[in-house]
Amino acid sequence: MSEKIIVRFRAVGDAPLLKSPVFKVDGNKEFSTLINGLKIKLKQCSNLHFYINNSFSPSPDEIINNLYKCFGSGGELQVNYANMPAYG
Repeated sequence: MSEKIIVRFRAVGDAPLLKSPVFKVDGNKEFSTLINGLKIKLKQCSNLHFYINNSFSPSPDEIINNLYKCFGSGGELQVNYANMPAYG
């Protein structure tokens, strides 16, 4: 049985907003699963940049549960997304 992780997406700058920004996802999946899912929801195939806690962009092959254990807070993992590079 896989652990479900609560992920909260936050738009940065002029990135399109999600109607419902909170999702429960399988913690054993790779971060690329979140990237691809958000691109489908936003109907945007390119030019999205993703950040954990407003600070760094994780590798697409990083496991979601590992990101949550290291950087989660308040019972969720915060993922920011932007149309252009926003941090760093």
